[in-house]
Amino acid sequence: FNSRPSIARHVIYSPRGYLVPRRDGRVLAGTTTEQAGFDKEVTASGVHSILSNALEISPRISDLPLIGVWAGLRPRAQDSLPVLGPCAEIRGLVFATGHYRNGILLAPLTGELIAGAIVDNLVSSELSAFSPDRFAIVGANP
Repeated sequence: FNSRPSIARHVIYSPRGYLVPRRDGRVLAGTTTEQAGFDKEVTASGVHSILSNALEISPRISDLPLIGVWAGLRPRAQDSLPVLGPCAEIRGLVFATGHYRNGILLAPLTGELIAGAIVDNLVSSELSAFSPDRFAIVGANP
């Protein structure tokens, strides 16, 4: 959506979806989940679901111009947790993936934690549960 002035200055989240205001006046609305593999085609039912949820979250968007639709992939680890932090096996490799449906919502926090890991070489205790090393096979030799 194109919203000037913006309908909000912060993310509006509900159990059915979210609205994300951007500095350029756009408002992103989401979300849907369709088991489509790597197919990123936008479906009519997906657009309908997002529009219905967005209008429920903020009826003010009903008069805003819709400026585009897109679909993205939702990477998810086997345990459904994000994969965050440095890889013990490959020096310099840092992961920030697997957020599934919450990537756009968790991007600011993820960026802050990963930047600390890279710039300050500081791995926050908050990252330990999300370490890529949780998938390492115990006793395996590289």
